[in-house]
Amino acid sequence: MSTRQVEVGIMLLWLLPGTAWASTSPGQAAGGRERVPTETITLRVEMRDPGKCPLAVEQALKKLPEVVAVEVKFEKKLVVVQGNRVKVEALVKALQEAGYAARVARPEEIEPRGKGREGTAK
Repeated sequence: MSTRQVEVGIMLLWLLPGTAWASTSPGQAAGGRERVPTETITLRVEMRDPGKCPLAVEQALKKLPEVVAVEVKFEKKLVVVQGNRVKVEALVKALQEAGYAARVARPEEIEPRGKGREGTAK
């Protein structure tokens, strides 16, 4: 491998999104947004249209800078949000502004009792 090939390879690696390690601290992407989520919040969101709602909910939440990832579980009406220093109030407000009622999901809504737990009778 020539010196020129090595230089080009290093330059391409540096230009890839999220690899600007020279200008950001570990665990952060370019622009200061942390890449690795530090917390997960599950919300119960009232959604009716399987063709429209999941995308609209995801887009509304991803506008918040502290949100790293969003997973919409339409059938269960649950939305799992991963982020850094995420405030429930901000998530609920973003969804309300998009036209959706939301609240923090109860533990039994996330994993119904008797399912997925060891030692339960079948």
